[in-house]
Amino acid sequence: MENKKFLVTLILVAFVATLFAFRTPSQVTKWQYCTVVARGSFLSSKVKIYVDYGQEKGDRMKKANQLKDADSNILKFNTIVDALNYMNQQGWECSHAYTMDTNCIQYLLRKPAE
Repeated sequence: MENKKFLVTLILVAFVATLFAFRTPSQVTKWQYCTVVARGSFLSSKVKIYVDYGQEKGDRMKKANQLKDADSNILKFNTIVDALNYMNQQGWECSHAYTMDTNCIQYLLRKPAE
């Protein structure tokens, strides 16, 4: 009986080791990251969304860093969930969320690198 348990354990260990041994580099996901910052708009129910893809330092809350459509028009969102749903449609998934101050929530998004 002890030999059977040992043999079964050995076969399972060999099977699991084989699975990891044949893992190809294409199965290892490399990620691209961005930060989405949501700020409430004064006298408006809309939120302003800024995206940081790792561009040069400076004021990241500039109009140039707001989400835009294909015609370079600034996209407007009803809520942060609206913006996150849009980003999800673009292939991004939310990895973490954190606050920097009372008016600002940042979301770390990621998607597989191309």
